[in-house]
Amino acid sequence: MDAIPGKVQVRIQNATASTLENVTIVNTGYGNVTRGQVTNYKILDQPIYAGYCLFTSGGVQNFAGVGVCGSPPPPPFSPGNYTFKVLPAVNGYNEITVIKE
Repeated sequence: MDAIPGKVQVRIQNATASTLENVTIVNTGYGNVTRGQVTNYKILDQPIYAGYCLFTSGGVQNFAGVGVCGSPPPPPFSPGNYTFKVLPAVNGYNEITVIKE
């Protein structure tokens, strides 16, 4: 999909062994993302400063991401298409690889 000028579009790639249920980034919902699935891009209408998503797995609320600590926060993601690849959990924590297309 072509980038939309001035917009950040993100899709989710599930590289885990289970379904990620009710995936969200800020206030944008992706629904359930099955093992191996790559979603369609969705436009995020709020700025994001780190690659992350919230989801439920096995009835437990989870978070996956690669983030930032400190103040001030880094600049928000620049416009373009991004894939957030959710990786299998290590020590109970899922990381995300952010790929700018």
